[in-house]
Amino acid sequence: MRLASLGAELSFGDALKDGVILAKTINSLKPGTIRQINASKMPFKQMENISNFLKACRVIGVNEFDLFETVDLFELKDVGLVVNCIHSLGRASQKGGLGGGKVLGAKVATANVRVFSEAQKRQSAVGQTKLSMGSSQTMGRTFVSTSNSNTFGADTSGTGNSSVMSKMSEGSSKIMPRSEVSVSNSNTFGADTSGMSSNNNAVPIGNLGSSGIMPRQEVSKSNNITFGAEVSAKSKNVGPQLARAEYDYVSQEAGELSLHAGETIKIMQMDGAWFDGCNSNGAKGSFPGNFVSLL
Repeated sequence: MRLASLGAELSFGDALKDGVILAKTINSLKPGTIRQINASKMPFKQMENISNFLKACRVIGVNEFDLFETVDLFELKDVGLVVNCIHSLGRASQKGGLGGGKVLGAKVATANVRVFSEAQKRQSAVGQTKLSMGSSQTMGRTFVSTSNSNTFGADTSGTGNSSVMSKMSEGSSKIMPRSEVSVSNSNTFGADTSGMSSNNNAVPIGNLGSSGIMPRQEVSKSNNITFGAEVSAKSKNVGPQLARAEYDYVSQEAGELSLHAGETIKIMQMDGAWFDGCNSNGAKGSFPGNFVSLL
């Protein structure tokens, strides 16, 4: 059947959806399979043609999983399944000898039964397969020593005397130079080797620390127990020094001086984090040093 006779405007699915061409194809392969082909335009009649085609495919030998549903063609839901069914019909026709030599699709595989004689079966029972042979008769094998000598490995590799050290065991011997190892019994051989004096009273460079590099202030050897306070007093009594208050400070205890941001303070003494001074009104007291900036 040629689709060209139905008109060029029809698509593949539209040309087959009434089931007429499919039903005629079945009868051309096996005449009389579908007795009545409906030419009506009524939907249920067209769907009946498709149903009859599917029944005939089962009779010819098409596998159930190769068939499609009626709505797949009539409603054009899956035309690809229809094409697959037609190819499966072509394979089943070849297998059944239908179609007068005209083929569509691949040929269905058939069993190729092999029959072996009893002699062949007996030979295979004692023979070895190529898979089991591995590399036998393919790859050459070196001579296997059956000697009882415990040095046969060394003898085979050509090292000869087993007492000879192998290259692997030699490591860096004969390759990397090694400095002389002192066998002296002197307990100062380390200092002698490094070039230092053997005098035990000499201080090595590593123990000198910052000596000779960083200056050190004079260390007082006074027995006066107040020498620390005397030394620090030199930096406390700074004399009159003007400063500007950067922040407001409200005195918390008696003896403290309240500050107002921007006023000028006369500092009389600096004692760590606290300064002693007086303001322009003559009030005196202590206050935090980080609340002012020196002028």
